[in-house]
Amino acid sequence: GRGGGRGGGGGTGGWKPSVGRGADVGGVPAANGFGIGAFVDDAQDVFANHRLREDARQNAALKLMASTDTPERVNHFYSIFPLETTGMALGPGSAILYKGISTLDGEAYALRRYCGYIHAASENIVRCAEAWKKVRHPGIVSLKEVLTTRAFSSSNAVNELVFVYELFPRAEAVQSVFFFDSSKSPNYSANVPMHPIGENTLWTLTIQLLHAIHAAHSAGLALRDALHPSRLLMTGRNRVRINQVGVADSLDANIARIHAEGDSVGVTQATEAFMKLDVVNFGRIVLALALRTVPTISRGGMLVSSMDTALDGLSRSNMYSNDFVQFVNLLVGSRFDITTLELLQHVAPRMAHEYANTWIHADALEKQLFKEMDASRLLRIATLIGFVNEREGGVLDPSWAETGDNYLLKLLRDYIYHQQDQLGRPVLDYGHVLECLHRLDMGTDEQVLLCGQDNNSLMVASYADLKWCLTQAIQELRKRAATAQDTTWSFHSMQ
Repeated sequence: GRGGGRGGGGGTGGWKPSVGRGADVGGVPAANGFGIGAFVDDAQDVFANHRLREDARQNAALKLMASTDTPERVNHFYSIFPLETTGMALGPGSAILYKGISTLDGEAYALRRYCGYIHAASENIVRCAEAWKKVRHPGIVSLKEVLTTRAFSSSNAVNELVFVYELFPRAEAVQSVFFFDSSKSPNYSANVPMHPIGENTLWTLTIQLLHAIHAAHSAGLALRDALHPSRLLMTGRNRVRINQVGVADSLDANIARIHAEGDSVGVTQATEAFMKLDVVNFGRIVLALALRTVPTISRGGMLVSSMDTALDGLSRSNMYSNDFVQFVNLLVGSRFDITTLELLQHVAPRMAHEYANTWIHADALEKQLFKEMDASRLLRIATLIGFVNEREGGVLDPSWAETGDNYLLKLLRDYIYHQQDQLGRPVLDYGHVLECLHRLDMGTDEQVLLCGQDNNSLMVASYADLKWCLTQAIQELRKRAATAQDTTWSFHSMQ
């Protein structure tokens, strides 16, 4: 071994919020949520939160999925996989969602294919797509591009339209999250009420949607039929986004005609009318969520009674504060006379509360980030040890890993991972492994006693010395790898 000092310096998915029947939806995390102590009985929870880790695993798994029943490529997308299934034939105008990975950046995207020939003006589609691509807001699922393809049709007969959006692999529609789906249970009864959604949760969803609608309106765009419970996505706990933006505008023949005629006044009037309708549709969604416990008023995310009856039911329910009831009345009782800016001014006190919650959430995510950074740092140092230990053959001396400083690394490996108790039983001490890897990565001066497997050799070395040995071994392997690559290149260049 070496003594002395160092001689040198390295849509889908299974996620479901707790908002179903019998669940607590008042905004308080459940016992198996993100609370302290929720996952402290296993060593794996020294690092990332279990739910975040599972989300990351599921997202990565979905990105790797591919299907033999889909085209190999759609434009510059590959690994096409259907995210929606349908038991019926897809007719003209129907849509189905796919996952695809772009060859441009390697990221996964959501591809919404409209089946069959679409009767729409290409100029209008391009204009609308370009306008929506400029809208960037955390409450709106971004439209990335619109393309046409013949890849899905048999014999390449039909040129179909595909809208490409950013992908949230485990997202679910508001309609399926907050409203019971009778198609999933034959025992469902529409007259059995659900538990009410907590007011804090309703305010959180409402303010997110209001901000998103205001962002679209500020860009001179209307959301139109994107404001529907089946098109609003829950992408996390109390995290909502508006999906399928730009479709209605792109396929609207009347809007295309007005633009083709150059009628700027007509375009402005039509857009303003759609914006006013957005506010009303927004109010209908909020009302349906608030009154989901009353099946005679709200069912499946839609109001099944008159607006006046719904408003009266909300005020009589005594489930929500006067502030919330007044806000809903502004949405649907204003008779198209209120803008999103005025609504934002009305909910300013609630926005301050949501703003504080956002920073609390950001702090929690930052803590998880630091844990993940620790995990990746320790994975790196453990991987480097694996590169050196037991390596033999090739351009290296057969005993390279068993002699000199490299032998110290083998003893270190045994010290970290192969501990035994007095009776010779294996010790699986996760904390010991973490502590050793931390000290090795930092190169501390603390000394450690290393023992050979035959118990005949004892060596004392500091973590600083061991880190130096590891660095030297990796540098030597890199030089050997570079030399081998250069030799291979020279051989092929002479062929």
